Amino acid sequence: MSEDDLARVHQRLAQQLEAAAAARLDAIFHCPHGLDSCDCRKPDAGLFLQARERWPEIDLGLSAMVGDSEKDVLAGERLGMTTVHLGHDAPDLAAAIDWLLGEG
Repeated sequence: MSEDDLARVHQRLAQQLEAAAAARLDAIFHCPHGLDSCDCRKPDAGLFLQARERWPEIDLGLSAMVGDSEKDVLAGERLGMTTVHLGHDAPDLAAAIDWLLGEG
């Protein structure tokens, strides 16, 4: 996927979130590097640390990682985050959100 294609995907995602839930994204981080050539890709923590560098007030210990792979869960666990593994801990994103909010 080209950077332009990725930008269009991110723009569409932001539009859908706004329309469906009046939600907004402050930023989207992605890894432009090849496999095994950086610390960006999960289960490494590079992208999370980039976000915290941009917003130092982020407390990763009070944050949550919802993902659909073991690598997602490992990245969150390494940073002390609450983790939800879709398909294992919760059947879907809606159920994961309910669980995180104490409603599930």
